[in-house]
Amino acid sequence: MDIRIGVYICECGPNIKDAMHLEEVTAFAKSLEHVVFVRQFRLLCSNEGKEIIARDIKEQSLNRIVIAACSPKEHELTFRKVLSEAGLNPYLLQIANIREHIAWMITDKELATQLAKVKIRAAVKRVVYQEPLDVKEIEASPDVVVIGAGIAGISAALTLAQKQRKVYLIERLPCIGGKAVRYEDVFPNLECAPCMLEPKMDEVLHNDNIEVLTLTEVKEVLGFFGNFIVKVNQKARFVDSSLCIS
Repeated sequence: MDIRIGVYICECGPNIKDAMHLEEVTAFAKSLEHVVFVRQFRLLCSNEGKEIIARDIKEQSLNRIVIAACSPKEHELTFRKVLSEAGLNPYLLQIANIREHIAWMITDKELATQLAKVKIRAAVKRVVYQEPLDVKEIEASPDVVVIGAGIAGISAALTLAQKQRKVYLIERLPCIGGKAVRYEDVFPNLECAPCMLEPKMDEVLHNDNIEVLTLTEVKEVLGFFGNFIVKVNQKARFVDSSLCIS
């Protein structure tokens, strides 16, 4: 299938229009390989702008879209929805941020114009290699590994356990508490650190949602979000932790 890219350049009111020569940028976009349609519009994220993009996709048989406008954090999801409603895979979209990266940063109009051309050319080249993606649901493990059983790790483990997460608290030393437990007096009230930490340490050790692994080091982390596999090495303790009351 031939690649047919549509490039849309947003004026964003005066934000982009007054910062560069948009007519020159538009003419440049028309000269790029695979670009078959270019439109400059005052506000692409408006209802009218979205309707125009959807109509053009159908009428011009566009199969890739480049939006030169604001940050993708602002409206990438907005334009993905437009593509989807127009019958085009929403991931065949590339955003060229010419507002935050250029219009709001560069006071030289000539330089801003040239930089906008570079941004749009890069977006066009990138979108050529994008492929349709499908949204899929996969099983994900809600279990959490917390590495380090100092005061920060203990607090994190307790917070997660309150959310009914299974937590594996890993500590390379024989005991939990970290460095804080070694101090007699801590700022600002000169309180006894072990006395302050003992209730939390006791709560961790007796929480059904927390499994404490001492003398344990992480050797490898594989996988991805929701499906991590953590390989650990636990040294022999020579103690039955289920019977230990220390």
